[in-house]
Amino acid sequence: MTLSVPFAHVAPHMLYIHWPFCAAKCHYCDFVAMQDHHAYAQQYHQALCNEIRSVVRARPHMYKAPITTIFFGGGTPSLYPLPLLQELFALLHELFDLAQTHEISLEVNPGGQTEEHFAVWRDVGINRLSVGVQVLDDAVLARLNRPQKTAEVTAFFATAPRYIQNLSADCIIGLPGVTRERWFASLQTLLTFPLKHFSLYFLTVHENTPLYHGVKAGQITIPHDDEVLEQYEETVRCLADAGFLQYEISNFARPGFESRHNQGYWDGIPYYGFGIGAASFDGQYRCANKKKLPQYLAYFSTADRDPVGWYGMSECLTHEQQILELLMLGLRQRSGVGLHRMIYLCPLLGGKPFNTVRDRLIAEGFLTCVDEVLGLTRKGQIFENEVVMQLMSGINGDHATCMVLKNR
Repeated sequence: MTLSVPFAHVAPHMLYIHWPFCAAKCHYCDFVAMQDHHAYAQQYHQALCNEIRSVVRARPHMYKAPITTIFFGGGTPSLYPLPLLQELFALLHELFDLAQTHEISLEVNPGGQTEEHFAVWRDVGINRLSVGVQVLDDAVLARLNRPQKTAEVTAFFATAPRYIQNLSADCIIGLPGVTRERWFASLQTLLTFPLKHFSLYFLTVHENTPLYHGVKAGQITIPHDDEVLEQYEETVRCLADAGFLQYEISNFARPGFESRHNQGYWDGIPYYGFGIGAASFDGQYRCANKKKLPQYLAYFSTADRDPVGWYGMSECLTHEQQILELLMLGLRQRSGVGLHRMIYLCPLLGGKPFNTVRDRLIAEGFLTCVDEVLGLTRKGQIFENEVVMQLMSGINGDHATCMVLKNR
């Protein structure tokens, strides 16, 4: 099969950079992450730099492209050795235009940071830290192979604001062993920290993770959906009372501190991902890098490689996929989905079958429709995937009649 070639004529507005190494891999994690591989840090860094150079050489129109946001994900990118991180930023300044880069985010796991870490992060331009808290319960996290202490989280938030003020806490609701009392005690403690942003994710039990095998064997019990839903709804109310506006299903921010990078994903802004497993999207084509570390290190041992050769997946989105993504990403956001634009892009969305499904979902309390803008209720947010699939089932007939999406 011939792979599609993203970014043949488009330059990215955002960059994602993947650092795959962790001190320990959490039992619920299905990201491209690995523990006990720190000996490969220098070699991975060099391969990463070679990949970036190779991509820009293969697509000269990307040279000095203006970048609005950069996101360092992982893995645990806060483990990126500081001298190597400084080298990487020098390369990014050489190849891209970062003059208008408003947001540079770094995912951080609290623990082990020194004053030097914060100072270097600030000095290279990192201005937002996305902090993996999950829950303030040492015993629960230890059972999930996350050796993180509440004292480390507290120390982190005591030091970080002296260097970087835009701080986000990432938490997971529904972790096994977390009582309702412990969850809300954690939340109240977090709300005493100088946070600007809060991300709240539902626990997902991914196949082939230690958590999955533990649940399947009956050794681990996951909280019931009704219990998690009740905690989620109360958490949303607590965050609202504390001044955090919910602007997406899983994201809450004080006014003006919404994640610009994530907003770009939801709005379909072109982005390029570097590193093993990283994904890229140019508005029409999507690709993802292969995930094997030894092969990555070998392939990008030089800076003159064809990046297409490292894609594990590349596809051109069909009209139906584009409509699906517009519905899915639009409904996740507080702003909702404007039906007039959607019907222009796909006339079938104005047909009777779609309207029948839409009206039923409204009657059942999953959707709202105000001034021809569809939005999810709190109940609909919990079942967002199912709601979107129901809406798509109402688009019958030949999807090829949908117009090509423009100006996403």
